[in-house]
Amino acid sequence: MNYGQDYVREYLERTVLSGAFCGMVCFGMVMLVLLLLQKHDREFDIRMNGREYAFWAIICACVGGYIFAKSQGGWQNRGEDFLMLMYMMLCCVTDYHTQKAYDAVQLGVCVLLVIGTWGKETLASQGVELIVFGGIQAGIFRRMYGEADTMGFLICALSLLEGGLWIWTLHMAITFLCLGIVQGWKHNIRKDGNLKVPVPLFPYMAAAYVLVF
Repeated sequence: MNYGQDYVREYLERTVLSGAFCGMVCFGMVMLVLLLLQKHDREFDIRMNGREYAFWAIICACVGGYIFAKSQGGWQNRGEDFLMLMYMMLCCVTDYHTQKAYDAVQLGVCVLLVIGTWGKETLASQGVELIVFGGIQAGIFRRMYGEADTMGFLICALSLLEGGLWIWTLHMAITFLCLGIVQGWKHNIRKDGNLKVPVPLFPYMAAAYVLVF
């Protein structure tokens, strides 16, 4: 196969640049959802300056380009990737600013992912592992970091369905490793291993998701 300049340019246009464009579209949709949430929830108040808007926009573009470059399959897979990009970005913003992830958003994304994977061979083969993983999350880890974060790990598992229990566990491990490194550097960990001041988990979960994607 010829990997000349034409091939590289075509690959970039087809994957990275289209992914970055979808990332910017995702950013716009996230901002729209945030606006709707603020109109329907009086307690929901997020105020960001220009630098913060630019930061989230750049993150969306970069992560979108990376995910679409690694994505395999047709438009259905690309649609699921876009859904996960929007979901993780929305939850990162709400968790960072309000320490809250909306149940309606998480439930809606979960339903869409189940519909998208319904009938696939991977769902049948990984179904038992998914049930085991969900049981562990609900029975053990839900008490440690709450229902919203538990639901986040389950949604990531649905998105990474083909990876199986190993990848889902690795995603969790990287999440808490990143959390431990950053919070340890900030001296925010007590001697018993718990955090002195609670911090949002979704940004770490999203970073780990990108690493294992």
